Amino acid sequence: MLDRGRRSNVRLTRAGQTFLTEARLVVAQAARAEQIGRMAGRGEAGPAHIGYVFSAALGGTLAAALRAIRVELPKLTVTIDQMDTPQQLAALEDGALDIGFVRPRPTYPPSVETMIVHRDPLLIGLASSHPLARQTKISLASLASETLIFPQFGDGGDFDTTIDRLSERGGFPNSRVVKTRDFVSAMTLVAAEHGVLVAPQVIANLGVGEIIFRHIEEFQEEAELVLAWHRDANEALVRVIRRHLQLQDENV
Repeated sequence: MLDRGRRSNVRLTRAGQTFLTEARLVVAQAARAEQIGRMAGRGEAGPAHIGYVFSAALGGTLAAALRAIRVELPKLTVTIDQMDTPQQLAALEDGALDIGFVRPRPTYPPSVETMIVHRDPLLIGLASSHPLARQTKISLASLASETLIFPQFGDGGDFDTTIDRLSERGGFPNSRVVKTRDFVSAMTLVAAEHGVLVAPQVIANLGVGEIIFRHIEEFQEEAELVLAWHRDANEALVRVIRRHLQLQDENV
């Protein structure tokens, strides 16, 4: 490993230089592994799995959260999955999901904590050729003869009860309801003049067909978007998202 010259100069042989280079790499890798291990212990590195409902992506809330993670927790490896609210809550309980963006529920699993991060007014969507499209606001009475098209996710959430409340306040039965699996299907039916749509304002961003949206008189309910996490979840991840979305909401 060492080559001693005539004047007692000591230098590394070629094999010694190779060994030194490799040794330095090993030391650097060990230091990096230790650093990553400490960061992972603080929740600042490693994988992070985030679930979301469609409107969280459509309205920009999910993107805002991901930007905050990229800036403040750059060592996290994030994966995202669109999931219905019941699926997310089950995954949060099982530890398969770190964070979820869900629609509100009357109750949540004991291990899940939540925070409302966005509110959206509920609007009526109509084909631009619909007679009611000429009005700036839609009265409840004018909806009595309409077929209401409404996504029903079959999970007992807030959208499943909105039609009942709308019908009760308007004093008309809710028998004329067409239920779809998602908002894209609902908007396609509305564009084809099969009825009118009840939806959060953010759904207008889809831009499907010739559809316009109007506020409903005497029905100022809002659709809420909820951030959900397991009480033992990655604290750094939860802290960054909560802080960023709270600030964003205050600046709206």
